[in-house]
Amino acid sequence: MNFIIQLIFLTGSISFPHSQTVLTSAGSPKFYMDFSVFNEVDSVRRAEFYYLVDLTTLKADSNGEKHMEYTFSLDSPGKKPLEQKWKQHVRQNAGNYLVDQITLLLAPGKYHLKFILRDLNTDTSSAIDTSFIVSGTKVPAVSDVELLWSIKEDTIPNFYKYGMSFIPNPVCTYSPEKDTLLYLYEVYLPDSATLVLNSLIFTLDGKSLLRNKPEIIKAKRKYVGIGAMLLEDLEDEGEYKLVLDFVNLKNGRHLRTEKTFYFTFGEREIPPELMDYLSFIDYIATPGELVRFKKIKDEKARILFLKKFWAKRDPDPSTVENEYLEEFILRVQEADKKFSTGKKKGRFTDRGRILIKFGEPDEIKRVSMEVPRPDREEWYYYDQNWRFIFVDIRNDGDFRLVFSNNGDEPGLPDWRRYIPEEDVTNPQQ
Repeated sequence: MNFIIQLIFLTGSISFPHSQTVLTSAGSPKFYMDFSVFNEVDSVRRAEFYYLVDLTTLKADSNGEKHMEYTFSLDSPGKKPLEQKWKQHVRQNAGNYLVDQITLLLAPGKYHLKFILRDLNTDTSSAIDTSFIVSGTKVPAVSDVELLWSIKEDTIPNFYKYGMSFIPNPVCTYSPEKDTLLYLYEVYLPDSATLVLNSLIFTLDGKSLLRNKPEIIKAKRKYVGIGAMLLEDLEDEGEYKLVLDFVNLKNGRHLRTEKTFYFTFGEREIPPELMDYLSFIDYIATPGELVRFKKIKDEKARILFLKKFWAKRDPDPSTVENEYLEEFILRVQEADKKFSTGKKKGRFTDRGRILIKFGEPDEIKRVSMEVPRPDREEWYYYDQNWRFIFVDIRNDGDFRLVFSNNGDEPGLPDWRRYIPEEDVTNPQQ
């Protein structure tokens, strides 16, 4: 369905623009890179290079496949140059983005990196060309911060360490749909120590915006930490800084590391056919949410509210899809298809409301031509022990809810006018 495809694009896992600290390729196909450095043993450092390829900028061949060639080279004065070259093939329907990483053990020093991506179907290429310094580290110290997209218990190649797989976020970008900033860091100590970690979000000009509750850490020599900060209270699009400040309780000394990231509201406009569904929250919003939404007049603010509203209801934020929203849209479509009468959409009927809120019933019993009473439908949800009885009171096809044993969806006080009382007390008849 086209609206589902648009929806995935709208609420997808990657939003642009991205942090200016992220390395961006020159040319096409387009890819992005970020990296972090950690201590390994003695004077050896572990450098992790995370990259994201925008697969939409590559062309598929006649078989629907995209073919890529990577060349990763690293030079350092007085050291033997390193070069890796490999090819990769993906189906055209593999998705819009590909994330991977390269891990190398490096000695302290100055390095020049050149990373080339070639589209073998078009013989076009793009490159990232940069220099960086791997510094030596004396303990106590804290590593770089690795920004994460998700954490999985699977043993995914290239991402697996410390018993889990850490999926990096190479574009360092978050949004209302993905508003939990996940990160990994390491602390190195000469011995054991008790630290207090303060995790904070600052603007680039130093204004403090968000902070987590201080965390007590008991560390010995090397400590691997995983953190998360909720970004839903950020009101402006732009770059921010995550700051991790560690205080040694024994001597009061500080260790500090920071990482810049980008927060974006994503697409400014929602297609009208999507807005028709996304803004129809009357049946599922809390009373407070509904009041706030109806007071918003600015279109940009309405879109931001809706993005946050649906993101909070995403049952699995680690996936691109919002399964809850997709099911909701399908229910609204079904209600409109089955129960619309005249100019009234099915979603605004009693049967439409119950279908949208609770899904398809386990059984529907229809009673017709029962003179002198009008036609009716009885819906049963067996697991919840719910029963709803709808009656075509005006004989116009718009069945009203007249009886219900669900306290949130009461029927009419004069339901006995439309239903034989024995049919309510003996629901299986």
